[in-house]
Amino acid sequence: MSKFVRKQKTHPENPTNKIPIARNDELTVNQKIFVDQWLIDRNGTQAYKVAYPHIKNNASAGVLSCQLLNLPKISKYIQARLKKISDNTEINIEWVLKRYKMLVDYSIDDFFDSQGNMKPLNKIPKDKLYAVCGFKANKVITDNDVARIETIMKEYRFPDKKGVLDSLSRYLGMFEKDNEQKRTSMPVQINVALVD
Repeated sequence: MSKFVRKQKTHPENPTNKIPIARNDELTVNQKIFVDQWLIDRNGTQAYKVAYPHIKNNASAGVLSCQLLNLPKISKYIQARLKKISDNTEINIEWVLKRYKMLVDYSIDDFFDSQGNMKPLNKIPKDKLYAVCGFKANKVITDNDVARIETIMKEYRFPDKKGVLDSLSRYLGMFEKDNEQKRTSMPVQINVALVD
């Protein structure tokens, strides 16, 4: 009788077989680590390497992370965690869409009077100030080695309205019909002459 020892097959998520595999509807310890890491930076490859440190190859980790993310129980767990995060931070789709709108929903007369002078900050509606990405201001006056700042507004910087609207339109799927038309290939007719 030969004394060959048959190596036990390992599960891809549990290569050492030291941690018991969870039931079908539960996540393993490693899967929870993976999801928690993925929620931090949305990098599946890195999250997989954190959860499964024996995997060193980025390509392998990337493929395996995609497989994990496509598991229904992982998707369900991620959705539950995202909902909890959203509920805790009060950041949701409506909140994001409102801010997108605020980035483009302003006019020049919100910031300048009829003579073209900049309005003081306290005269600009607060929801319009959200669109300001930056500004040039301040004048420093030194007085006995004590710096005193006198604020003088020089210019405002605003986001690119077209860029914001394009991002919002993509998010809302407004260009999907156009994209589908571009992806469909035009039929090409090839005439082949058969030679006897």
